[in-house]
Amino acid sequence: MRRRRVPALELLDVTLPELRHGLTEGAARSIAYELFEKLGYGAVAVTDLHQVLAFVGAGVDHHGAGDRPIRPVEQKLDVGGRKVADAQKMAVRVEWQGRSVGHLKALL
Repeated sequence: MRRRRVPALELLDVTLPELRHGLTEGAARSIAYELFEKLGYGAVAVTDLHQVLAFVGAGVDHHGAGDRPIRPVEQKLDVGGRKVADAQKMAVRVEWQGRSVGHLKALL
């Protein structure tokens, strides 16, 4: 599947109404679904610091809400800075008022 380029403002317009209530399961589902559908990632996960809040795409049969976050990605984020990216995956720390509240992970 080929990834599409979608203007950031279009994604924000769709996801901000949910995010105004915080990083909830509903907001996480909205973000994961929009990134999966509009950008064509193979899988997208949104976590808080303790659990997966939403998972969409390949692997949904064994990953989902309530699972523990994927540790190696979190450790790289905590040690190496704000984001980790390579040809196969992307991970971004989600911050609110200067503190980390979760992660967004996407796989091609």
